[in-house]
Amino acid sequence: MVVKKMCKLTVIIPIYNVEKYLLNCLESINDALTNIDNDDVEILLINDGSKDNCKSICEEFIKDKDVFRLINKNNGGLSSARNLGIKNALGDYVSFIDSDDWISIDYFNVIFKYINKLFDMLVFGYINSNDNNGVETMHTLEDRVYISSSIHEGIVDIDSNGYMMNLAWNKVYKKSIIEEYFIDGLSYCEDIVFNCSILQNVKFMITCSETIYYYRTSNSSLTNNRFYDNFKELIQLSINARKKLYEYYNIIQNIGEINYYNKSVELYLSSITNMYRKKSNYRFMDRIKWLRYIKSKIKNIEYDKGKMSDVENKVANIICLFPCVITEIVLKLLFFIKNNFNNIYYILRKRGNEGR
Repeated sequence: MVVKKMCKLTVIIPIYNVEKYLLNCLESINDALTNIDNDDVEILLINDGSKDNCKSICEEFIKDKDVFRLINKNNGGLSSARNLGIKNALGDYVSFIDSDDWISIDYFNVIFKYINKLFDMLVFGYINSNDNNGVETMHTLEDRVYISSSIHEGIVDIDSNGYMMNLAWNKVYKKSIIEEYFIDGLSYCEDIVFNCSILQNVKFMITCSETIYYYRTSNSSLTNNRFYDNFKELIQLSINARKKLYEYYNIIQNIGEINYYNKSVELYLSSITNMYRKKSNYRFMDRIKWLRYIKSKIKNIEYDKGKMSDVENKVANIICLFPCVITEIVLKLLFFIKNNFNNIYYILRKRGNEGR
């Protein structure tokens, strides 16, 4: 039996039924490892009771690779898998990679460039890669350092940059400051609740401009197809977590580019995207019920429309102005066009070529 020694970084990869993408993820990690001293890193593969070939893929891949460790467990969900990884981590720092995503060849180089500075949290940029249309969208941060007296400014900067606050896989955490783990059983907003808790312990934070993570968007993604029976409670939980963080640092409701109420509205609107994705398992009455609930919330929130995107404002206006049944028809049509744009474009182009 090989006894693992302590290391600087543990990368935790929860795995569940992603045989289609898993090898790509593992190969990207192995490629990135060639640029560093492997003794400083361990890769924890947490197989969360996968029913497909993930276990055998992992077992075959990690042969003769001491840097990888495979832990098999009964299915308990993403938070459960991540928590088991944290408990078994030997690194001073931990990071997370979703098993259907992949990383840049420079992933470890960038992290180790900063890790000797002994930060509490490192936040980096990422690229959203859309499987459905091949479009890649880059999300970046500025190179900044935040110490105890300016952590609140760092929170504002991160939270005003799209969904940076809502993610766990674009961050590296000092393990010693993790006092509260991911909440088991959460199927939505688990990352933001975790981050809001961790940030209350952060005294030294770095944001870097490098984009070293590739996040895969796919209509077939398990995350996108979940049905949230307790959606109201989950969203309210994340809103309360952000509120608690703002109160802890005495962040006023509207500071710089951030607005607490805007973030609440963004969370409600983001749930709409899940409802109208391809292969979504929301039923008609579920969507009507949820639209009615969102409408009641958004109409009573005084948010700054000037700091919302055009798309967000248009969707919010549709929800607030029209009866829910009309809203359902309009959104269903809009998302149908969005989801099928590539296919429609391909058909039209093909017909145009045939007509020549």
